[in-house]
Amino acid sequence: MAINCFFLDVGQGTSQIIRLTNNRAIVIDTGSAGRNLCLILLKAWKIRTIEALILTHDHSDHTGGAVEIIQEYQHNIKKIYFNPSDNTTFLIDLAVVVYPLLTDSLYSELIECICVRSSRSLYKDTENEIELLYPSSNDYAISINNNDLNYGAGIVLLKSNNRQILFSSDAPYSAFEQIYQNRGKPFVVDIATISHHGGDINASPEQLNNLFSNILKTQYAIVSVGTRNSYHHPFPDTIKTIANLGIEIFCTQITSACCPEEYLEMWRYVRDKVGLDYSLSTFQRDITVKNDQELSRNVACAGTIIATISENGTIIKQLDDLRSTKEKLKNQIPNSSPCCNLSCNCE
Repeated sequence: MAINCFFLDVGQGTSQIIRLTNNRAIVIDTGSAGRNLCLILLKAWKIRTIEALILTHDHSDHTGGAVEIIQEYQHNIKKIYFNPSDNTTFLIDLAVVVYPLLTDSLYSELIECICVRSSRSLYKDTENEIELLYPSSNDYAISINNNDLNYGAGIVLLKSNNRQILFSSDAPYSAFEQIYQNRGKPFVVDIATISHHGGDINASPEQLNNLFSNILKTQYAIVSVGTRNSYHHPFPDTIKTIANLGIEIFCTQITSACCPEEYLEMWRYVRDKVGLDYSLSTFQRDITVKNDQELSRNVACAGTIIATISENGTIIKQLDDLRSTKEKLKNQIPNSSPCCNLSCNCE
């Protein structure tokens, strides 16, 4: 039976929904607080049961929408996986907003620390499985001691119809290297998300090349990123390194690395004519003002990306249209070219 995986356009954050049969879903991260696209889609699709809510690590751009989802589905979430930190706001919000709605026994059964499980399977049915590849409890403890939660960020693998999709969260290079050493062989997937929004994963250029040429082999790579992020994600060198290995890359939103600031609204208009579904992205139009200057936010590139996994393989919906957006950017917007285009000289 085919299932759909949605890589949501939530701006500078991460959220994925695996839509199962019979009005069920698995949620991996929820994006930031605010306009909760994850919850909007769950309700629009009339999802009745969340089989698992997996929160990979305690950063607000991954957990910000979680409390609202738990509040909406309080009696219809079978399991929540989460690694708390010393300064977590998620658990505080959860205790204040959600805990009074649950009995003590239900609360204790509902939430489980993701890294201390004896089983690495977070969900399994006759056709689908979610496997936790990283972290171990020791990895998680190190991330807390070093005050770097990315070192304890969960890496999970979806197995369905003999196909695989990897969700990398914000995990560092060393996490993937550890998985590779434990397995003794590379893992081959159809789609992988690029860790940390295409930003720093504590890897040298040689290590980054090794990650995507030897450790992890994928046909498609997805970057969840926001147009106006202060971290300069994704790093152009990271994107070009991966693209040079023949991996096709799609970013949920565009940044000034690919399109100059003054042409972002022109790009928003041009992209709208491609025919991609804007209803699955965060905003149709979003402008902020700084120093009396209008600045564009949340400008979709690929937008929300949909993959169908079936016995016939993994197919990205509207793949030709997604590819054409890159050509339109290069050909119709002045001084623009996608960093994932091999001919691009973006800096």
